[in-house]
Amino acid sequence: MIHGITSNRCPICITPPDDFGELPDTPYDTRPHLRYAATYHNSNFEQLESDGIKNVNDALWHIPHCEPHEIVRPDSLHTLLLGILIYLMKGAQEFLEKFGPMTTFDHIWSRLSPFPVFTRPNKAYHSVTQLQRKEMSNLLWVLLEVFTTVLSRTTDTDPIASRHKPLYHKANLYVKYITKYILIAQYQVHTPGTIQLMKDYLEDFHKHKEVIRRFQGTKLVNNAAK
Repeated sequence: MIHGITSNRCPICITPPDDFGELPDTPYDTRPHLRYAATYHNSNFEQLESDGIKNVNDALWHIPHCEPHEIVRPDSLHTLLLGILIYLMKGAQEFLEKFGPMTTFDHIWSRLSPFPVFTRPNKAYHSVTQLQRKEMSNLLWVLLEVFTTVLSRTTDTDPIASRHKPLYHKANLYVKYITKYILIAQYQVHTPGTIQLMKDYLEDFHKHKEVIRRFQGTKLVNNAAK
C-alpha cells in the first residue's frame, strides 16, 4: 500500500470503495499526487480526508518525476494466482459443497495423469491446506476440465437435478472465463488480439459471477468487497 492512502481506498486509481470488484465502463483516473501535495501544504485537511489521503507529508511527493501510483506493479503470483485464482477456488468450492459434488471433484482431481506442464496431485483438493505456486499453476491448467466434468456427470448414483442444470451451466462459464483470462494474462508478449481477448473474458466473467457469489458464505462475500 502506498504511504498516505487510507486502507479502504485503491492506491492506484480513484475507485469508490463500493465499486471494488466491479468492472467499470471506463477506467478510473489515476491518483493526482501533485494535487494531494498542494492540498496538504494548503492545510486543506477536509479535502484530504475526502480524497482518502492521510494527513501526512508523503516523502514520495518530493521526488522529482516520481509517480507514486506507478510504484505498485501487479505481478503474476500475487495478482493472478494468490489474488484472483484463490478467490475463484473459494467460490467454486463453496458452490460444489452446496450441491454435493465436491467429493466428485476431489476424486477426479487426485486421479489426474501427469503431463509435461502438469504434476499429478498427491492428495484430494480439499486436503490441501495451503497452495504453493507450483500447485496453483497445476490447478490453473486443469481446473476448467475438472469442473466441467464434475458438473456434467450423468451417473445414476449421483445425477444432476434438472432444476440445478442452469446454475451448473452458469458456474461453468464463471470458471471458464476467469481461468482463460488468467492464462492469457501470463503471456510474456501481448498483441491487440490477446488484449481484446482478456477484455472479453473479463466482461463475460463479470456477467456470470453472481451464480457463485450468491452461494458464498458471509465472510467470503465481505472479504471480496474489500
